[in-house]
Amino acid sequence: MKMREQRWLGLVMVVISWLLLTIAASGETLEERDATAVLLTLPLGLYMMFGETLVIYQDDAPASAREPPGVEVPLCHTKAETPVLTITAERKEFINGKEKSN
Repeated sequence: MKMREQRWLGLVMVVISWLLLTIAASGETLEERDATAVLLTLPLGLYMMFGETLVIYQDDAPASAREPPGVEVPLCHTKAETPVLTITAERKEFINGKEKSN
């Protein structure tokens, strides 16, 4: 099913390339005749149409395995991995703009 979808998307990319070339051919100035985008869309479209490799993203995870929206995943999973920030008295004086007392 995904390969069929990829082939249709490849055809859409080729059609977009054709439209870009048509628009660029009717341009009057050098900037209007720029068809640089075709260098990306046409080869990608052809590869998607005729290639045997699946290019589009395929999410195989079931919906129940995904995180529900709004759930925040913690960066540290155990207490030992929790980063600790210690500020020495000298650093506090430097932050507050005071000189180190002797």
